[in-house]
Order: sequence, then structure tokens, then C-alpha cells
Amino acid sequence: MTKLSTLVETFKDKYPARPSFAKVELEAGSDLEDDVTLKENLPGSDPDNDFVGMTVGVEYRDENDNISKRWVSIIKFANSFAGYRSIRGFCFMREDLRTFRIDRIVNLFNENGQTYDMNEIFNIVDKHDNQDTYHSIIETKHWPLLRDGLRVLIAVARSDGYMHPKEVLVITDYIKQEAERFGFPLNNNDILNLEAYINKQQPSGEVVTTCLERLAATDDETQDIISEFLQKTIYADGVLAVEEIELSAKIHKRFNDQDV
Repeated sequence: MTKLSTLVETFKDKYPARPSFAKVELEAGSDLEDDVTLKENLPGSDPDNDFVGMTVGVEYRDENDNISKRWVSIIKFANSFAGYRSIRGFCFMREDLRTFRIDRIVNLFNENGQTYDMNEIFNIVDKHDNQDTYHSIIETKHWPLLRDGLRVLIAVARSDGYMHPKEVLVITDYIKQEAERFGFPLNNNDILNLEAYINKQQPSGEVVTTCLERLAATDDETQDIISEFLQKTIYADGVLAVEEIELSAKIHKRFNDQDV
């Protein structure tokens, strides 16, 4: 067992904090529209696209034609679930997991109100490409590894419900350092796009644990770098919230137990 694999339990079943742009007043709906279909679980796990971990607005029509509007942190996609393409995510309005069939999604939008075409979004998912968050790292074979590390660091940064600009800088430095190590240094445009992408992410515990499990199978140097930046992220803003103190203590304990 590696150091990173010991952290899986820390994030397991942990739900993301509501991002500041996901305003409660923009949500609408009653308990009536949360039918059985919405609560069904999607099989498998799919963290391998750039929409996973993002929070989007979903306007949804259920099987009884009730309309709701809510913010959802995306966990996974399914190309065929009961015969329909679907999205699984953490619903901030219900504070629970929900599944949305795309044939019932009336509108899908980002934090700026920009709407997504559902066919286009699944084409992006299928191709593992995303023009909205595009930067040159995505074209390299190393991007999935760096994205896993990035999501773990973001989860730590958002553990207190807020990601400070200094935490964004630390996470950006992690990607820059690793990109340099792998032989593809970033230009200024890459960094700007990367920062925008970081700010869009609010990964759930399910996404983070999958990322940690995959990172735990990497070489010691990669894991040591992630471990180093975990601590840097916690202390980046100079203020330790209760959640960050508890998380730091868990990380220290799990790492020290592993070293024994």
C-alpha cells in the first residue's frame, strides 16, 4: 500500500462544498419531482473527461413533467443507462446524488449562463476533448495523470468551502512543475486557461477517490510530489479553517502510519 492509497478513506463519500456562483436563489423545484428515476445510480465510474468535477446548472423535466432547476457537480457520464445517455452528479439543492437522463434535460448551463448543447457535450466526452477548457496539456499523454493530481489538490483547497487565489497558484505551480518534468513547459496562454479550469472544478469524494487510487499506482517520485503539494495547498492562504486542520491531521496520521 502506498501513501496516496491511504488517503482514499479520507475522501470517500465526501460531498463537495457548494461553489459561490451556485446561488440558492437560482434553484427551483419541490420534492415532487425527485422521483425514483432521478435517484437511480449509474454503474461504473468515468472521471476521464474534463467535465467531471465541474458544477453546472441543470433544468430538468421528470417523468411527471415537473420542472426543476438545480446546481449539480458532475461525477460521471453514461452512454447507455436504461437506454438513455445520462449524467450522475451531486445535487446541491437536494444535498444528495441524482441521475439525469439527457432526454429530460431542458437546459444545461455554466456559471456564466452559457448553455451547452447536449449532443455536443457528449461528443466532447466521447473524444475526451473540451474546447471550453482547452490548453495544450490536453493533447499530451500525461494530461490524465496531471488532471488526477489537480482534482485531489482542488478537493483539499475546497475542503473549507472556498478556494483562495493563493491555493489556485499552488495548484497551478504543481501542473507547471509536472509539465516541465514531463518535457512540455507551459506558455502564458496555457496557464491562463489552466487557472480558469481549476476555478471551474468542485470534485466530489467519489471522483477524488478514483483519482487517488490511480495516482497510488504511479511511481514514488510522482506520489512524493503530490504529497508535497497537498501540504502546500493546505497552508497556502495562511489561514487554517477547522476542515483544513482536520484534513491536515488525517494526512499526517495516514502518512506517518504508512512510514512505520
